[in-house]
Amino acid sequence: MKKKLLLVYVFVAFVLLCTNVYAVVTMNVGLTADKTSVKPGEEVVVTVNLKNISNPVSSVEGYINIDEDVFKETIKDALVIKDNKIEVTSGSTVLNKLSYAFDPTSTNADYDVVFNTKKETIENNDCFLVMDLSQAIENSADILQFKFTVKDNATVKKVEDAIKIEKVVATSAEERTGEMSATLDINVVKANEPAEENNTVNNTVNDTENTNKNTNTNTNQNTNTNKNTNTNANQNTNKNTNNTNSANNVNNTVNNTNTNKDNTVAGSNIPAAGAGFIIVPIIIFAVLAYISYNKYIKYRGI
Repeated sequence: MKKKLLLVYVFVAFVLLCTNVYAVVTMNVGLTADKTSVKPGEEVVVTVNLKNISNPVSSVEGYINIDEDVFKETIKDALVIKDNKIEVTSGSTVLNKLSYAFDPTSTNADYDVVFNTKKETIENNDCFLVMDLSQAIENSADILQFKFTVKDNATVKKVEDAIKIEKVVATSAEERTGEMSATLDINVVKANEPAEENNTVNNTVNDTENTNKNTNTNTNQNTNTNKNTNTNANQNTNKNTNNTNSANNVNNTVNNTNTNKDNTVAGSNIPAAGAGFIIVPIIIFAVLAYISYNKYIKYRGI
């Protein structure tokens, strides 16, 4: 009896040691643009950023999709780099300078950032990326930038979800966030319309005074003497006088301020935690061992 009870306690303790403890790591992913209204042929710079980070982030992965009817470039051609590196920045501070590759033939470990653009292998998405950070991100940071050009024949309209980043997961030590996503709308305007700039518009207003004078005179004379004589005299006089005052010029200044749209969706899944929580099953194991020892002493003589 006592041997069976001891084996049960040992088994329970072993299971606890092998079971992951769950904790929440939170952050937000966002997409911003230097302008949200653009003309055909104009460029727009799009930034992927991380905000509200609860734990230092050491890696990021996720899918990126763009509207190919709006933008000329592919994700590969639009990627912004400096000195052949991807710069991760926080304000004016450069946190990481990362090597990168698109669809590498060698092992992914040779690069800090790997982009997979083979749609047949990534559920028909435009791109899947994995980013390993040499220096963990602790505060808000811009992790990627793209410079897109709007096609000359792009339809003039508001394009919803023109750029999407989806199923984004970040890792902090052994902990992972839930899946996050963000989208960005782009408003394509006519080439002759102002697009997110400070414009001065001169409007000329003409005040016209119209005076209409209508004079109607009707004279009817009727004379009857065995003969019927009818004489009708109708006189109509219409006078229209238009007096036009000189135009007054009015200068109106309209200031349009660029608006950055930032759509951010926080992750909601609860990922597995790391070894930092191993102390919990150790304590439980110690308690079970103590109980087992007491029962062993109690039933030793049976």
